[in-house]
Amino acid sequence: MSWDEKKEKIIRSLSAKRKPNTMRNYRVAVEKFEEFWEKVKKVPLPDPADISVEDLEEYQIHMRAEEELKTNTIIKRLGNLIRFLGRAKNPNLAYFYDLIPRREKTPKYYYTEDEIKKILSLYGEENISEFMHKLFLYTLVFTGARKSEVQNLRWDDIFWDKNEIRVVGKFSNIRTIYMDPRLRKILLRYKKAFDAYINYRLMLGQNVTDRLFFLEKKGKIVEPKENSFFIPIKKRAEKAGIRHFNIKKFRSTYVKLMHNANVPTEWVSRQLGHSSTKITREFYHDFDVDRMKEAHEKVNLFREISEDETTTKNKRKEGGAEDEKR
Repeated sequence: MSWDEKKEKIIRSLSAKRKPNTMRNYRVAVEKFEEFWEKVKKVPLPDPADISVEDLEEYQIHMRAEEELKTNTIIKRLGNLIRFLGRAKNPNLAYFYDLIPRREKTPKYYYTEDEIKKILSLYGEENISEFMHKLFLYTLVFTGARKSEVQNLRWDDIFWDKNEIRVVGKFSNIRTIYMDPRLRKILLRYKKAFDAYINYRLMLGQNVTDRLFFLEKKGKIVEPKENSFFIPIKKRAEKAGIRHFNIKKFRSTYVKLMHNANVPTEWVSRQLGHSSTKITREFYHDFDVDRMKEAHEKVNLFREISEDETTTKNKRKEGGAEDEKR
């Protein structure tokens, strides 16, 4: 069977089981390999089952040397391509996985306090859209929740009497998180504006929603897509002089703020929905060293050792001075 015939058969089979975003990644991985083959090999692609280990080694070198891709991008693209070849029953599958490089640990980046204040002032409360974007940012800052967890919130998820918010995390795991009093005040104001907007739509006979965050297209309320809020906020943030705006930085910044406030890692891990504290601690790796100075100063033994050394040195100096006099 030819490459194109088997490719369409595999893609069609995967489409029935995978989400659109996942399928997009599969297609990109396969298409990039096709571009490489056409440019470097300059011969028709064989049956996917006939791709060799040497072929993938050459492709990996091409991605690193010619395309100058970062290791993590190579891992993602190569992994999707290998899964595609596995579906094609390529006999070299086990050897292919040995080619995937180890993931590089990227440094964590954080927002400064001034940047956070500037970001929270990007939007006002003059209309429902502006207010919605403002609340979106406040929720990210004050909860450390994931973008998708915030974006999918409904009013039934807000427990006003307990100051808690229910979120649906990865693998549909449900947890409750703390609602800061400052976030609660904004939520209450937004609820009034939201109710007024929904009542107005009902009067017009238009559709309504119980979602906190939504989009309006051609007079109809629709669910937001993955980056529906990120893209407009990023553009406004960059215009305001905030460089390298990234939603994930709110999450790592939240961890850093909690860490600096000496909040137990277990509590932070629970708030973020991490499966273990080990994942949470990875956010600490580039500022733990600074915290160690403060910790060492609190250890009595270390202080006593330093004082003993100082005392010993002074005695030696005094003894040396007396010997000189003699």
